[in-house]
Formats: sequence, structure tokens, C-alpha cells
Amino acid sequence: MHIIDYQAVIHEAARVAARYCVFHGVPVFRDYRTTFLTKYAYGAPVVEIIFGRQELMSLCEAAGLSLERAWPGIAYDVYEATGHHSATETYLFSARR
Repeated sequence: MHIIDYQAVIHEAARVAARYCVFHGVPVFRDYRTTFLTKYAYGAPVVEIIFGRQELMSLCEAAGLSLERAWPGIAYDVYEATGHHSATETYLFSARR
């Protein structure tokens, strides 16, 4: 959620995964596009990405990951900042070899 080149990170995670890949606590919009926010955290300005779920799933599939299961995460709604409701989810992907 803080790495701007998240597409490269997804591909690298798929490349090095022995069998499974877990993405934990991912902030997502169910029905809105991927959005970049800025905030002050960890003592510095940071980027925070709220992923469009559809885009995230497409990127994972293209990287060779197959969704096995998804779990809802902690409440995390950025509606006040974006006008769109968000949540967090944890994903278990299998890595296709």
C-alpha cells in the first residue's frame, strides 16, 4: 500500500513464491479505481494506495497468481477523503508454475 510501483512488486512476489503468496491487510475499493493518497505517517510524508479490487485481481492473474481465498480485514474506510467506501482484505494466492 506504500509502494508506488506495485505492479513490479506483485510480479516479484509471484516470481519468488514457492507455492503460495499472501497479501495481508490490502486496502481495496470494491467498485472504484485504484487511488493514490498522500498522508503524513511514520514521521514522513508517504503515499498510500487504495486498490481497485478488479485491477488488483487482474494484475495478480497476469503475474501468474490464482486466488485461492479472500478474508475480510479490519475496518478501513477512506470515504471521508475519497467519497468512496473502502475496506481491507487478505488474499491467499497460489503461484502457478
